[in-house]
Amino acid sequence: LMGVQSPLITNVPLKFEREHLINSLRGCEALVQTYWVRFDNTLGISREQVTNNSKMLIDCAKEAGVKKIVYTSHTQTSLDSPFDYIREKAKVEDYIKKSGLKWGFVKPCAIFGKTA
Repeated sequence: LMGVQSPLITNVPLKFEREHLINSLRGCEALVQTYWVRFDNTLGISREQVTNNSKMLIDCAKEAGVKKIVYTSHTQTSLDSPFDYIREKAKVEDYIKKSGLKWGFVKPCAIFGKTA
């Protein structure tokens, strides 16, 4: 927006090492968490591991003093979903909700199929 200063955005290499994450997140007001894998075992990482990594990232953000998390999720998240992708996203949402941090979820919807 015209006349409004944008906050500083910092990118850091993503390494799931507790101290690295905490140190990288110190001084941040908010974390926008987009980390995920589309397919199970992408680059040898299971969705379950991605969920655990996400939980570690949330814990480290909290320990570093981050106050808010914005998480990119899915429109149909459910802990009871028969689909791993959706169920694991729901687990991360649930973990964020219980973290005590302020939060928001971005739930994009994609259109599949032939378009005119």
